[in-house]
Amino acid sequence: MIGLLVRLGGLLIAIFTAVMIGLHARPYDDGGLRDLLLPPGCDAPCFLGIRPGVTGLDDALAILDSEHAAHARMEFELQYRRARLPLYRLIHWSGYLLYPLQRRGRMEMNHDPALPDVPIDTIYVRVDPGLTLGDVYLSLGRPADLSAGYWYHDLGTQVSLILHHNYAGGAVEVVTRHLCGLRASEFWKTPVLSVRYSALSLSDLQPISLEAATGPYACRRRRQ
Repeated sequence: MIGLLVRLGGLLIAIFTAVMIGLHARPYDDGGLRDLLLPPGCDAPCFLGIRPGVTGLDDALAILDSEHAAHARMEFELQYRRARLPLYRLIHWSGYLLYPLQRRGRMEMNHDPALPDVPIDTIYVRVDPGLTLGDVYLSLGRPADLSAGYWYHDLGTQVSLILHHNYAGGAVEVVTRHLCGLRASEFWKTPVLSVRYSALSLSDLQPISLEAATGPYACRRRRQ
């Protein structure tokens, strides 16, 4: 009986801690954030009217140019293909937006409108430097599932857990990077690296539960 009470007390403390962390996250208008990330009336994946797999590069660039004044803090990375060559373009880039598990490709520096228009397949969005994972969960709720990969950096001396929090059947993925060894109490304060809208799936990621991702052995799951 005593053991049960101890476990129950621990559970209540954990729930209380999670709620308090969420309440102390950067205050966002939940409805506004939800409508921005999962816009009503536009089937996912869709952001600012840009639909990966449908919207052409020229139209996507025009939309981002027209929306820049209203979303000046946002950064974008468009990914597309010409002659099967993966290409990408950074828009309003300050140097922060980085996707550690990005597939191979090269950046096109200059846009040539004379080239045939091609549809984009993926858009990464850095919504706001202050947006945290707690903000997203408070607004969108818990995702249907999570997937994970690992990024080796600093000459291989550091390992980060890259999490994709999957919404809309995986068409919209909130991406976060967690340095291995991060305390669970800091998990919800993690900045959102980017939000991925894509017509393509990332098949090299592994499914992971939220409990495992926040647990002490998350980084031991990495492939050797």
